[in-house]
Amino acid sequence: MNNKKGMILLSLGSLVCLTVGFVLGQVVQAVTAMPGSADDPLVSQSYVEKIVGERTAAIQTQLDELKASVNNGGTTTPTTPPTNNGGTTTTPNNNGNTTTSNNNGNTTTTTKTITINAESLNVRGGAGTTYAKVGSVKKGEKYNLLETKAGTDGNWYKIKLSDGKEGWISAQYVKVN
Repeated sequence: MNNKKGMILLSLGSLVCLTVGFVLGQVVQAVTAMPGSADDPLVSQSYVEKIVGERTAAIQTQLDELKASVNNGGTTTPTTPPTNNGGTTTTPNNNGNTTTSNNNGNTTTTTKTITINAESLNVRGGAGTTYAKVGSVKKGEKYNLLETKAGTDGNWYKIKLSDGKEGWISAQYVKVN
């Protein structure tokens, strides 16, 4: 008889443990975040792609600037600058400006400005549509032209936004003044 009581107690104990384990499992699962949800403590793939894209664009811009600096010594000058009979020399450089010098030692730099012709235009981290968006500009706004670069999808102009960020816009949607 004692063996029968022991078996019944063992069976009841197992059943209680199984029930308690099942209930606790459900509670723990309900309290924790589901994988892939907004509450998931792991970083989502879209977040990683966004951050990697932004940092890659910033590094690519720095790399492009360094390449231009190494290849051009910081400026692009013609091998024989055009001169006129008045002794004035005009030298374009890679930042969209023109430096004019005369025989008197006077030098002036003319800064080109651009006017946005599109209703809204993305400003990108590099000279191309594959770079991350760093801002936007609107029709009629004017900016100083900092640099010009040829990209795989057309020419691009570097500008400085009002918040201090620098970025690139497609040349086909602006007018150079």
